Order: sequence, then C-alpha cells, then structure tokens
Amino acid sequence: MPNSPKKPEPTFEEALEHLETIVEDLEGGRMPLEELVTNYGKGTQLLKRCQESLAEARQRVESIDPASARKGNAKLTIMDEADGTTASSPPIETDDNGEQLF
Repeated sequence: MPNSPKKPEPTFEEALEHLETIVEDLEGGRMPLEELVTNYGKGTQLLKRCQESLAEARQRVESIDPASARKGNAKLTIMDEADGTTASSPPIETDDNGEQLF
C-alpha cells in the first residue's frame, strides 16, 4: 500500500483553536471515557505544537532584537482577533546558568 502524503502541521492559530474546542469539550464532562482519553491525547499534541510555535516565534523576536532579549524585555503579544484583546507572554524564566525554564 503506498504511503499517503503526510498531513501538514496546523498553523499556530489552527492548533490553538482546535485545542480550545477540545478543552471546552473535556470541561463539559459529558463525553464517554474512551473519547475523553482520545481527545486528551489530541489536546496534548496540539499543546506541544502551540508551545513549539511560540518558542520559534520567541527565538525570531530575540534574533531581531537581541539587546531586549538579554535584558528580558522581549515579549510576545497574542491578539485575539475575535474581540481585539491581547495577552502578553510571561517573562522568560532562567535557571542559575541562564538556561531557559519551562
């Protein structure tokens, strides 16, 4: 059987929207256990995708303005297109060696 082409990774926005839907469904509490576990697994994959996208974006911002990044001033702002509100990324936390913590 020939391999079908791999489905492209969702964009950050697509992954976040799908993740939000899954969280709402899980919080609703009216889902069979097997479906709940399946959706939880999908949610963790989408969360990882979103975290990777944000990390890549942060690196790009830091490469554009390394001075701000060294001072810890570089922030990502996510804008909700639906209502125009914004949410800034939390400050980057580092350990005693300057390694980024998650």
